[in-house]
Amino acid sequence: MPNDLAVKHTLTKARIVDLSNSEIKPMFVASSQIEKIVVGISKKTWANWRSMGKGPRFYIYQGRVYYRLSDIEEAIGQHPVEIFSNN
Repeated sequence: MPNDLAVKHTLTKARIVDLSNSEIKPMFVASSQIEKIVVGISKKTWANWRSMGKGPRFYIYQGRVYYRLSDIEEAIGQHPVEIFSNN
């Protein structure tokens, strides 16, 4: 499977955790905490994508990797899965 296709396939399986109304939506997510926000993509996959220049853009601050939540939402939103009912 080519790299771009693998990224698209993985993104279609992912979902972002729904935060309750009382929870504050973070602006950035540390790569070490990414699995708490995005279900279906491991931290290792995110690291592999960074090394290949794939996936959503990331930021490095004081030696730590962060993702902007809006960039994650945009990347996952580009590959929606549509489910149709037979009813």
